[in-house]
Amino acid sequence: MRKILWIVAALILNSCQQENINSNAGDDVYPDYYDNGGAVSNDNGDNTAAPTYQTFYDQLSPYGSWVNDPTYGYMWVPTQEAGFSPYMSNGHWINSEYGWTWVSDYDWGWAPFHYGRWHYGDGYGWMWAPGYDWAPAWVTWGDYGGY
Repeated sequence: MRKILWIVAALILNSCQQENINSNAGDDVYPDYYDNGGAVSNDNGDNTAAPTYQTFYDQLSPYGSWVNDPTYGYMWVPTQEAGFSPYMSNGHWINSEYGWTWVSDYDWGWAPFHYGRWHYGDGYGWMWAPGYDWAPAWVTWGDYGGY
């Protein structure tokens, strides 16, 4: 299974081109956080504030539900289609000025692919734990024993 995932990741990366990330965001799927170092608009319309838990809660609630996981605390569980997998479903990778960056086609993709961490939970499937530091994607790339 690992070998298949690494092959898929390699194919995805080989098909990507270096582009300006803003040209790929399309139709305001992403707010202007790429130009603002990962900041999102706060209640004053100011794009300098880091997101808060309340921001995540308010903006992600229409697309899933929040659960209190005994291990990780409050987690967001997106309404998932069959086969959903973070960083593989409904989006693409680009090589941007920030490094390899996941550009999601989900309306909610601005948050869980760039802040926080994904976990797989029995009974829930993929769940996301909020985090407050922006990154182009929270993944690790590597070559491990031929994978």
